[in-house]
Amino acid sequence: MDFQPQTQQMPQAPDPVEKKSAKKAKLKSIGIPVLAGLIGLSLGSATAATDTKSELEELRTVEQTLSDSVQHLRGENSAAIEDLGEAEAERDSSVALVKKRDGEISELQAQIEQLQAQVKEVEAQAVEAQAATEAAAALNAVAPAPVDSGPAPEPIPFAAPPAPEPVPAAYYANCTAARNAGAAPVYAGDPGYGRHLDRDGDGVGCES
Repeated sequence: MDFQPQTQQMPQAPDPVEKKSAKKAKLKSIGIPVLAGLIGLSLGSATAATDTKSELEELRTVEQTLSDSVQHLRGENSAAIEDLGEAEAERDSSVALVKKRDGEISELQAQIEQLQAQVKEVEAQAVEAQAATEAAAALNAVAPAPVDSGPAPEPIPFAAPPAPEPVPAAYYANCTAARNAGAAPVYAGDPGYGRHLDRDGDGVGCES
């Protein structure tokens, strides 16, 4: 048998160029995702910062608007308080004026009632005077003249009859006196009628 020697192949050393390329590829496979993550984080942070700034500006705007509204409401409240004070002062003045007018009206009504009482008293006195005048006229009536029948004979002297005594006017101090005299009730125009007997002024004295 023929023995042929086996040739043992030695391992080859890695090529430096290939090794460097593999290292670069490995770095790329690791670095690209990390870099992308960092870029995304930066963009997210920037976006969040922008949103926070916008929200802050909106809040400041809202705060300023609320502050302006508060100042406006305070001004309106002060004006309303002043208007209320003026209205209360006018109300107090009106109440005082009404009370004063009420007092004046009460005084005028009292004067009117007093004048009405005086008018009734004068009317009653006028009625009494008229009645007295009519009674005196009836008592002093002139007798009718005689019919002319020729020359009148000489008058025979004779004593004239005495003149009738005037009838004294009746007077009653009060209703008791009028009732005792049988004259109650006493009507306006009757002898003895007086305002002191007719308290209600209806023309009838001592009614009850």
